[in-house]
Amino acid sequence: MKRLHITMLILFIVSALLLGGAILYKHYTTDTTMPEIRVAEEPLSISIADGTDALMSGVTAYDAKDGDITDKLILQKIEMGEGGEVSATYAVSDNDSHVVTRTRTIIYTDYVPPRFSLSKELRYAPTGSIQVRDRLTAYDVIDGSINDRIRINTNNLSPYYAGLYPVTFEVTNSLGDHVSLTLEVEIRTIADNEPVITLDTYLVYMTAEEAKSFKPMKYVKEVIGAEKSAVYADKSRLKEGVNRITYSCRNEIGVRGSVVLYVVVE
Repeated sequence: MKRLHITMLILFIVSALLLGGAILYKHYTTDTTMPEIRVAEEPLSISIADGTDALMSGVTAYDAKDGDITDKLILQKIEMGEGGEVSATYAVSDNDSHVVTRTRTIIYTDYVPPRFSLSKELRYAPTGSIQVRDRLTAYDVIDGSINDRIRINTNNLSPYYAGLYPVTFEVTNSLGDHVSLTLEVEIRTIADNEPVITLDTYLVYMTAEEAKSFKPMKYVKEVIGAEKSAVYADKSRLKEGVNRITYSCRNEIGVRGSVVLYVVVE
């Protein structure tokens, strides 16, 4: 019996030593350090045309155990904050699956928010049938065409009754930059022999400086049923925000035709 107790004690001591050794081995061999992402330039100024590869410029990754792990870097996301600041988030993982991220500010030197475009005027006959998407598009300098993301609010529109109705268009790009634009949809019957004024475009954007030299007649493309020289615009001075410019003319029998151009001054 005494020998059994001695044997059990020896086994216990050996087990304790083995366990302690295993713990010490794990402690000294397990990588507890985290990798580091290093950024050479903060913030980074680039052009939209530089593409995604430019976002990785000057970004490296190092791990105390694995060494240089720059080849494992990924661009996790790019987004726009509430103040309009664009940030890129990078991530990297070492051989022990330790993951770290780092974010840096990106300055796009030629960035502009998403913009809408109109290929026809927002005028419809009071028939109850209104199709806005056949003339409204949206474009973004980063994503390209974003027509599929357009949302249209026509809650107050009465398509059977003549009048001007505010309609709000909204769209968001992949950065999260959300824009909205409220224009007026006109419901009215076109008169017999009414002159038709066609414009090159029905929605334009310009800066405050460009607005100072705004020339409304440059957008008149064609006039059917009247002389082009008879067309005049109701205003030439623009204010910041949305401007509604009405072009009109009369034909030889006095029938008036009109069309609207929207100018957004940023």
